[in-house]
Amino acid sequence: MDSSQLPDPLQQTAELMRELSRISDPQQMVQTYKNRAIAITAADRTVSISRRDLTAPFYRITRSDLWPHAINPWKERDQLPLVRGGLLGELLYAGQPRIIDVLKVASDDPAFEHLAGMGSLVAIPHFDNGHAINMVIHMRREANAFDAKLFPELVLLSGM
Repeated sequence: MDSSQLPDPLQQTAELMRELSRISDPQQMVQTYKNRAIAITAADRTVSISRRDLTAPFYRITRSDLWPHAINPWKERDQLPLVRGGLLGELLYAGQPRIIDVLKVASDDPAFEHLAGMGSLVAIPHFDNGHAINMVIHMRREANAFDAKLFPELVLLSGM
């Protein structure tokens, strides 16, 4: 079976991996992955967070679909919001993949603007030396919008 005979989702994933293997700039790699992953996750919003060089309960929002311009966390770290606690902080410091089928967020949550209007989310930790240092949060407007059977594959793909 050649690549033209692969089932469409498998072919898309293989093409993404091929494309990523040609990129050496981390910011370009993330942007390429994000552009392709949108089709895979069908997310309405995505936020990335990091606790690198921070202690609990602090973290930085490193990427958000709400921002008009992408901030390069490797070169413009000082422009990234520093946040304390809230749902995203709890998820990041727990360091576990998680699906929240019915998302309810307090209006005083420090990341409320990023979570508002979303009905469900998946939290995917990215590990460094065995610790969940970064996390990607994909969200959809509808509750119960993520398929738990497909979640392990999404965690694997995202962690690559």
